[in-house]
Amino acid sequence: TNFISLPGTPANPSINAVIPANAPINLVATYDPTSTTPWLIATRNPQTGLFEGPLTTITAERGYVVQATSFYTLQVLIPRAGFQQLPPSIPVFGGQWNLVPVVSAKDATDPTVQPGQTVDSDVYFGGLSVAAVFTFDTAQAQFVKVVPDGSKTDNSTTDDLVFGRSYWVRPVNDGTIIP
Repeated sequence: TNFISLPGTPANPSINAVIPANAPINLVATYDPTSTTPWLIATRNPQTGLFEGPLTTITAERGYVVQATSFYTLQVLIPRAGFQQLPPSIPVFGGQWNLVPVVSAKDATDPTVQPGQTVDSDVYFGGLSVAAVFTFDTAQAQFVKVVPDGSKTDNSTTDDLVFGRSYWVRPVNDGTIIP
C-alpha cells in the first residue's frame, strides 16, 4: 500500500491513461470527506486490464492510496503550468480526516518539487491548525505521525512532508491548503 500524490494534473487525467494496463497496480482509492460514500475506488478488471469503479480520474488536487503487486515507478505526463491554470488549493474539512496531496505552485518539472523532495509541514499548511497528520510507511506497514512544530524556519526533518506522497490530515477547522 502506497500513499501517493502527483505534482501536477496529468495531460490526460483518466485513470487508465495515468496508470498503464501493464502496471502492477490493482487498486487506486481516494477519500472525499464531504460525500456520504467517502471512498472512491477503482480496481483493475483482470480480463480487460482497465480500471473500473467510481474513481475515474487522477488529479493533483487529491491524495491517493495505491496497491501494487510489485515495485513500480509511475511515469505521468504532466504539462507545464500556463497562465490560465490557477495555482493549487486544497480544501480541507475540520474535525474529520482528509487525504491530501503534497503539491506546489512551482512547475511540476522544478527539481525542488520532485517526488522525494520535502517541504516543512508548517510551511505547507500555512495558518491551518491541524490536530493530526499521518502518512503510511510501506516498508514498515504502519502509519507514521508527522508533528508540525510551529517553526517555518527550523532545520528539523521530523515535521517534513514529502512530495509524491499523500497524508491523512485532521484539521481543527475548515480551511484551504495553498502550497
